[in-house]
Amino acid sequence: MELRDIHQALNDYKDLGGAKKFFQALRYPTIDPLPVPEIEQLPESAKKIIHSCHLISDCRPPQLFEEEVQFRIYHIELKTDKLRRTDFRYVLEPFYRRFPQGNNLFVFTLSQQPYRELAFVSPQRLLKGRGKDERISLHLRTLRVLREEPYRTDLEILQEIANPPLDPQAIWERHESAFNIERVTERFFGDYRSALHTMVDCLRPTKKEPHDGKQRHSNRFSYAQLLLNRLMVCYFLARKGWLVDGTGKPIRRYMRWLWKQYQQNRTNQTSFHQWLTILFRDAFNMELGRLTSAPIPDEVRHSFQTVPYLNGGLFAELEPDTFGYEVPDEVFAELLFGHDPDRDPKLLEKYNFTVDESRPFDEEMAVDPEMLGKVYESLIAEEERGEGGIFYTPRLEVDLMCRLSIAEYLHERLRLSRDKVLEFVFSPSEETLRPFSPAEQKTIEKALKECKIVDPAVGSGSFLIGALNVLCELLDALAISLGRKRYDRYMLKRQLILNNLYGVDVKDWAVRVCELRLFLSLLVELPDGTPPQKSNEPILPNLDFRIRAGDSIIQEVPHIPHPIVLRKGGIGLPIHKTLRRLIEKKRGLEKTPPTRLAEKEKEIFNEERKIIAKILDHYIQDEQEALRQKEKLERGEPIPLFFWEVAFPEVFFPEDGEPGFDIVLANPPYVRQERIEPPTPLSPKNYKAAIQH
Repeated sequence: MELRDIHQALNDYKDLGGAKKFFQALRYPTIDPLPVPEIEQLPESAKKIIHSCHLISDCRPPQLFEEEVQFRIYHIELKTDKLRRTDFRYVLEPFYRRFPQGNNLFVFTLSQQPYRELAFVSPQRLLKGRGKDERISLHLRTLRVLREEPYRTDLEILQEIANPPLDPQAIWERHESAFNIERVTERFFGDYRSALHTMVDCLRPTKKEPHDGKQRHSNRFSYAQLLLNRLMVCYFLARKGWLVDGTGKPIRRYMRWLWKQYQQNRTNQTSFHQWLTILFRDAFNMELGRLTSAPIPDEVRHSFQTVPYLNGGLFAELEPDTFGYEVPDEVFAELLFGHDPDRDPKLLEKYNFTVDESRPFDEEMAVDPEMLGKVYESLIAEEERGEGGIFYTPRLEVDLMCRLSIAEYLHERLRLSRDKVLEFVFSPSEETLRPFSPAEQKTIEKALKECKIVDPAVGSGSFLIGALNVLCELLDALAISLGRKRYDRYMLKRQLILNNLYGVDVKDWAVRVCELRLFLSLLVELPDGTPPQKSNEPILPNLDFRIRAGDSIIQEVPHIPHPIVLRKGGIGLPIHKTLRRLIEKKRGLEKTPPTRLAEKEKEIFNEERKIIAKILDHYIQDEQEALRQKEKLERGEPIPLFFWEVAFPEVFFPEDGEPGFDIVLANPPYVRQERIEPPTPLSPKNYKAAIQH
């Protein structure tokens, strides 16, 4: 079945009759939509969100009657305002408890916004427990499709389940293959890798590049990666309906619209890359003065003036911006959008993007932030696998490690029963909280809010995202059990990101990707639809002082390895008052007006450098060596130093409580000891010997 035929069939999916016609077009045996009265047997939490439920297809060979071999298709309209994965689970879990046999496909849509968006949900049945305790758990795979504007990959997945075989088991195997997120990841990784490497080769330098070939490639790679990061954030924002055209109408395919505007208004004086620079540098940072005089058409200017004020550091001028590269128009046409995105979409126009991260048992057939993390780590690993030992940790293992660590922290800090704590952390609910008194529940809540978690080899941020999600689940369950309203998820995540989560990585690329995933985890919690009103408060917090680039293993003043030395009782350097001032300045960042934010951040970085200069004076006996290092500091050059206490003074010098992190959570680089190499050009040459010290 051709993709254009599937697209046409989707256009006809406008009502219940259109649902039947759609699956007829895909060659499924269909029936007149049959109401499912058994829905009345579901619990109230499910019934209150269901508007209607109909059986569309019942695939079962006539000579067989066992329900286990059937394959059915259900169409469900929900009363909710949007299609949420939590609502799918509210419906499907009790449905499968009542009707555990057979395999099914469910198509969810909204009764209030009829058939604009369709969610094709393919549940895998997982058996848990044994004997009387045996129960069915569900792994939900979801394909969201805008009926009138499907993405190329959406149509390809639907094409895979078209023209089904006669045997229900064979149909299910076809669906198992089509709804496999790993296949989507592999496709996206292949396309992304090809586009990135080609872009690296095609960048046009505007100033002299480094002579060293490795450094030149690193600069090009960093710039290309940063540009793609920023572009993909625009796709996530458009997915939320926050990017609009010149008339104020939200556009799901915003970059396609902007690319067409450029093609219609291009001049010899401007390039599409310059348009993007105006969007990134001026619009997202609320530099409206520069935006007024920018060389762009009025319709595009009006669009740029409405974009949300993001901040967050991603669109500020970063080091790769200073390398001096231009991206030719041909690169955008050939690699990212396509000369004609409607007929032949390229990388960014081919895939559906979603800001809602997949969970271990809830996956969306789209490019989500978790997938980006996996792609980036795989991509870097290709170049650095031999010396970096970089490995991606699957999210199921991430979730397990996060829960075990948090449970052990609660047990040790509060001296509560380990078994009861484990039961709550792995299955947060009013039921698992019942063994704890209200007073104990409040102490658990306080301990979770005060927990300091660090990943010293943060990579793309998988463990921080995993810990963030677990903390949110636990705090939500506690709020409900204590009779309070559930937390505002955006404010809760923002608070946890700024107060509880820290990360360090020796690779700059990892810091950028980790920040990107944390930003996107916040964006998902804000409402879709109308763009947020412009205000002096940015949507995203600044994470420059939470996710740091540095070597978390080796703390070495040139040629002299040393331990953590700045705490009270250490070497006694007179810098503790300076560190206290540093903490106060960091606290003030959240209340700093946007116009003064860059200035305040610069003050903090300068303060850190002054502290490091004092440490150099203390440690380095060779005056000439000390002078060389201090000159580097004054010029703002990178030096191979990372001091935990200077980077995170609020953790190591708290006003109350024990200093240091409560949980150190990481999957560090794995490499055989004989292959240990310096991870950066600034690392000690004999890195293995430095570790042994």
